[in-house]
Amino acid sequence: ALPGGMSELLAVQVSGGRLSFAGCAGDGSPRLGTLDASGGCSLAELPTDIGKVLAPCFDGEALKALALRDGRLCLLACSGGGEPAVTELTGEALEGLGSNLEYCEYGGMGYIRASDRVVELSASGETGRSALLEHDYGYLCALQPCSGRLCLLAWNPIYRLGTLFELDREAMVLLPLETGGLNVTAIGLDSDGGLLLGGELEGRECVCRLGEDGPEPLFYWDEPGVVSPSYTHLARLVPV
Repeated sequence: ALPGGMSELLAVQVSGGRLSFAGCAGDGSPRLGTLDASGGCSLAELPTDIGKVLAPCFDGEALKALALRDGRLCLLACSGGGEPAVTELTGEALEGLGSNLEYCEYGGMGYIRASDRVVELSASGETGRSALLEHDYGYLCALQPCSGRLCLLAWNPIYRLGTLFELDREAMVLLPLETGGLNVTAIGLDSDGGLLLGGELEGRECVCRLGEDGPEPLFYWDEPGVVSPSYTHLARLVPV
C-alpha cells in the first residue's frame, strides 16, 4: 500500500535517509509528504488551490516541492506546521517545460529538470539561465545532486543509450561524463552521499558505483532473477 492514503505515486526523492513523495489520493486530491527511516509518514497540509504536486525535494531539513496552482507552476516550502509558503514562479524559461519535472536546490539556487533543459531558479522564484540538451542525446529523465555536483541522465530511446551529465553551473552547460562502458539507465544516491548508477555492463544489468578505474558493480540484477529491470532512479538508505 502507498503511504499517506495515496492511490497514485507521482514522484520520490531521497536525501539523508529520508524520503519525500508526491502523489494523488483516490479522489484526485494532491499529496505531499515524507517517510523517515522507521517508516513514519508525515503529510503536508496543502492549500486548497494546489491542483497537483509534481516534484518534491529536501532543502536541508525543509521539504519543498514544485506544484501547480490554478494551472501555473509554483514552489511550496514546508517549515513546521500549517500550510506551506507558496512562491509563484515567473520568467520566460517556464514556457514549454511540460509536467515531467524534477527539482532540487543547490548552492543557494533552485534547478528544474525538464525533458530538454535544466532551468535555474532564484530564491524569489524567477527563472534565469537554461542549459539545453542537444537533440542527439534524446531527453533528460533524471536529476541527482551528489558529492558536490549536479548529475543528470539523458536517454535516447532510438539507440537505447543513456548518457550521464554534470551541470557546469558557472557556464550553465551540460558536460558528458565518462562511465567506463556502462550504459546508464538510472542514477541515484548512495547512503554516504555518493552517486549510484544502474545500467548494463558487459551484457548484464547491474547497480554500480564509479571508481577511479571505472564502474564497480555492487550487484547484478540477474542474481535474484530479475531479467529486465526498468527504472530511472535508485537509492541506498543504509550501507550493506
